[in-house]
Order: sequence, then structure tokens, then C-alpha cells
Amino acid sequence: MPIPGAPGAFVVNEILGLSHPQPRAPGRSLLLVGVLLLAALGCSPTQPPGEAGGTGASPGSTTPAITPAVATPKPAASKPVELLIVSFDATRELWVELGKAFSDDFLAKTGQMVSFRQSQGGSPAQARALCDGLEGDLAALALPSDLSELERCGVLSPVGGTAGSKRLVPCTSTLVFLVREGNPKRIADWPDLLQPEVTVVSPSPRTSGVGRMAFLSAWAAISDLGGSDERALAYVTGLYQQITRLEPTARAAANSFLKGGEGDVLLALESEAYLEVRASEGRLEVVYPRVSLLVETPVAVVDRVVDRKGTRAVAEAFHSFLETPQAQAIFAKNQFRPMDNAARAASPTPFPEVKRIPITDLAASWDAAQTKFFGSDGLFEKVLSQPRK
Repeated sequence: MPIPGAPGAFVVNEILGLSHPQPRAPGRSLLLVGVLLLAALGCSPTQPPGEAGGTGASPGSTTPAITPAVATPKPAASKPVELLIVSFDATRELWVELGKAFSDDFLAKTGQMVSFRQSQGGSPAQARALCDGLEGDLAALALPSDLSELERCGVLSPVGGTAGSKRLVPCTSTLVFLVREGNPKRIADWPDLLQPEVTVVSPSPRTSGVGRMAFLSAWAAISDLGGSDERALAYVTGLYQQITRLEPTARAAANSFLKGGEGDVLLALESEAYLEVRASEGRLEVVYPRVSLLVETPVAVVDRVVDRKGTRAVAEAFHSFLETPQAQAIFAKNQFRPMDNAARAASPTPFPEVKRIPITDLAASWDAAQTKFFGSDGLFEKVLSQPRK
């Protein structure tokens, strides 16, 4: 049993196996400590120094004071911090796992507790919500053009600005096809989606970042073959004639396909496709087209929010954590293509080679692509304006 100590003394709690000192409250046991100390020196508690039988110094000598060793407690840890990640809804499981890994690591290194909440939805709507005042510490949106929207409304500092906006692309992805078990319609590439008997489900480019990825992937497939914008427009118009449901978000489209039984093919982000395959217990399969889009999903620290809340230091620590080997392995585990080659090579599920077309093959930049394809007078609106056959 531990011996109660003098005020300020610390003991180790051996019963709980704790290795950190535990404070003990003072009490009447103070006298017992004095007795034990004197006994260790061979003195009686009532015997003055220098008398017979004592071990004290002779009269007139000076005896150094004996002070019990007192452990210095560690400084109190900073108060807990909660961060809100604002993301598109095909990534919710990923951020749960990344948040837990960071929290455990940060607590071990600093003693400070960090917790996470998420706001999920279509990426364009999430960007608007941040502009309208949603208190997100980090924006993990579908497309770089979504971050440009945050710059325009003043939520993010411009890249290269004096405020030093923190943003990175910790992983990439691509668009794939999700089909029923056995691939009964024999879907292999983009032209197969135009077969009269094939029906398609997709998120809507109006409301979903993944929906925009799907539209751009289809366009890129024709462009890669040397097709003109007119030919690409004709193909995409035919494709959207085959789409029976345009859902508001990627997760809603996946639920419609898996749970609702809608369609023969789902246009899906690679990570979402594998998530649905696991949920289906083998009733779905992933098909990789020959050509797809190079998807770059950026993550940024939301300057206006972290500076107001005082969470910048922790938010930037999490932001930097996304590039560590531990985080990169989590991206790979969740079927996002990590930037780290070692994490990609060690992934439990391989990443098939696909020709992924960068946005600069379709437009000057992501912002230019946003205007060209998804603006109020963009090509997607022209596609939807065509009467259905």
C-alpha cells in the first residue's frame, strides 16, 4: 500500500498500473512521515540532538536540513479542442478513421484531446454553407473549384497571400462503373453505356461534386479519342438520356442503386464503389473504363473560422498529419489513391492502372472547367435541355 506523504508529495498507483504521479491530500499522517524520517536517521522523535544514544551532531555543530524529495507535476494539458470537417458525403467513413488516428497520436504527443465532427453533403452546397457562415475548421471538398468559391467569399485566403492559406491534395481518385453481380449487361467501357437496354444512375452535376466528376469523365473519354467538343457533347447528351435517376449526392445515388435496385450501372467514385461492393456482400462488381478523370480532392484549413475560434494550431497539425505515412495508409485502406508510393504499394486492395485525364486537357483550369461545363449557361445545362427520346 502507498504511504501517505506530506503536502505536495506524489506516489505511484501500482494497483492501476499507472506510471504517472498521483497527488495525495495531506492529513494527520504528517506526524507518521516525520517519525519515519527520524527513525531512518536513528533518532527518537523526542530526543534532542547530542544526547546519549542519539546520532545528532554535538552541540554547536550545524546539521543540514533534510527535505523530502517532491516530484514536480507535469504542466496541465491544454483544454480539449473540437474540429468540424466540412466534406462531401462520399468520404464520411474516411474522415472518421483519420480523425481517430490523429486524436490518438496528438494526445500521446501533447496531452491535448481533440475530437471531430463532420458536416456532409453535396460539395457545391457545402462550399455555399461555408460562405454562409458554417463554422467548419477544415474544408475537404470534391473539386479545386469548390475552394475557389471559398476564396471569392473571403472564407479562405488566396494561395500565396500574406495569410498563408494551408491547402493540399493528400490523395487522388477516379470515376468507375458499379454493375450488378456477373455484369449481365457486359459493361466494359463508356460506349457500352449507350446501349438501348442499359440504364444508368448518377449524382447530379448541379448539386454533387461526384456528379461533376462523372460528367467530366465521360467528356474526357471522348476527348481522349480525338473527339471534338461537338462529338463529346453528342456522346454526353446520349449518356444522360440513359440516366434514369439524377440523385442530389453521391451517397444518395449509391443507396438508390444498391438498396433501391435502380439502374444497371452506377457512375461512382472509386472509393464509394468499393464501399458499396462490401455492403452488397458480393452482389455488385467494379468495372474500370479505359479512360477516366484524374480526380484531385483538396483539403484546406478554413482561415476565417480557425482564426476566430482559435483552433488554427490544431487544425494545421491535422492538416499536416494527412501527409504522414500513417494517414496515407488510411487513405489507401479506404480506396483513395495516396500520394505516398509506399502506402499505395502496401494497400490491401490494388489500384488498377487507368488512363486518368487531367482537367487541363479539357479546360485551362478547374475554375475554367466550372464555367464551361457547369455554369448557368454551361454545357451540362444544354444537355439537360434536350428532350428525352
